[in-house]
Amino acid sequence: MAAFQDITLMLHYAEWMSDLPVPEHFISNIKGRLTEKEKSRKQRSKKHKKVALVFASVFAFVLGIGFLTGAFANVYYGWTEENEQLRPFLQNDLGQRLNLEAESDGVKIKIKGVVADDYQTLVFYKIEDTNEDKQYVIFPEDGVFIENESELKNHDTYPRHYPPNPKAKMNKKKKNVFYGVVGLRPLEENRGVLKLNIERIQELALDEQEARWGFSYQNNGFKTGEWKFEVPVTKQPSIEFELNEKAEIEGVPIRLDKLIMAPTATLLEYGHPMGEMEKRIDRIQFGNLEVNNVKIKPDHFSGYNYLQPDANWQRYQMYYDPFYGEKPKDITVQFESAYFSFDDKKSIELDLNQSFPQTFEYAGSTISIDKIEIGQPTIIVISNHEVENREFERLHFNVVGEGDHESISMGMDHEGVIVDKNGVQYDMKSPTFDYEKIEQPRHFITVETLMLDGDNVIPKRLDLYGYSSMKYLDDVVKISLD
Repeated sequence: MAAFQDITLMLHYAEWMSDLPVPEHFISNIKGRLTEKEKSRKQRSKKHKKVALVFASVFAFVLGIGFLTGAFANVYYGWTEENEQLRPFLQNDLGQRLNLEAESDGVKIKIKGVVADDYQTLVFYKIEDTNEDKQYVIFPEDGVFIENESELKNHDTYPRHYPPNPKAKMNKKKKNVFYGVVGLRPLEENRGVLKLNIERIQELALDEQEARWGFSYQNNGFKTGEWKFEVPVTKQPSIEFELNEKAEIEGVPIRLDKLIMAPTATLLEYGHPMGEMEKRIDRIQFGNLEVNNVKIKPDHFSGYNYLQPDANWQRYQMYYDPFYGEKPKDITVQFESAYFSFDDKKSIELDLNQSFPQTFEYAGSTISIDKIEIGQPTIIVISNHEVENREFERLHFNVVGEGDHESISMGMDHEGVIVDKNGVQYDMKSPTFDYEKIEQPRHFITVETLMLDGDNVIPKRLDLYGYSSMKYLDDVVKISLD
């Protein structure tokens, strides 16, 4: 429009100038000035067009990069999704955002989203108490019923447990609102609709002093109701990498079989020998898993899954946090500790005619039989309070009666202490005891009380056949995925 107006004005001006009788030298000066002005105007217009073109190109480039890298999803869900647990899945295009709501007796439950793969189905929820300042959580084992579970669910996999997180920022904003997640079994097919019925929820204790484990529940703080949902679920694909790596821990061979990058978790499949051995691994405690130099935390709370044994090998899956990033090129597996069982047979004759305590040496320690009381039941107390540099945490034994090689049925009670990696001891009965904050704890049994079933049973012999011990490790295994 501006260009059109300029041209129109120039045409009128040219027509007017042609009819106007003026001196030649005067009109030439004016024409010269007008020519310079027009030239300057065109240069400015050309410059403005270039700037506009550059701006449009940069904008288009940024827009394209934003869509390709997911940057806009990061910004968008960072602003609009208040559920901190669901947000990273949506930002990485790994879940479905939902807005399903049901209300019963003044409590609203909203299903905010769902993320599913071949290993589990995560349902993210929000619970709001419209009548009181109470926070509630959902337990899949108690009060949750899936109407069509037999049609949809894969029963070969057990769901993981996700404890509530009252310390999260989203759960500190309001005393009557709580955000959480429920882990359910994976779907058998790629798509389905879960008919989810919630019939009972549990109230959280708001007093932080009661929460020794980071959270606690109100005694008898259950609320019943009817919250029904139809939740659409679509499974997301996983990527598997065959590792076929072998290593050793304290001389015991292990296998690192497979790495699985699933939307809801990163899984490491591994195995170790099973059967009769003088030294065998019962369990491995993993440290962080590094993928492309990014550290991923292990799930020590419920991150172990047993698989079908392979020949003489016991196989497991270890769960880590999900990995959001480019295709893995290399990984580093870190071992923090391992629980071992040792075979070490020894028999101790029990002489009731001698005074107590009676002591004997075993696995480098002095163990005391504090007392034996014949009655209903017969009581035997065994102790070892010295835990510094002690080889074992728990003894494996049996009590034999008067009939030789006749084991006696017994109940057992024990006392113990928790010791961290630096040798500091903790009282488990202390109100300030927080197991989650202790660095690589070991649980030493200090007193064992045996209760022999029967009437006036007389024990004859204590048969020790081994012990359990945890070993701290600094081993790492680096694996290239090329």
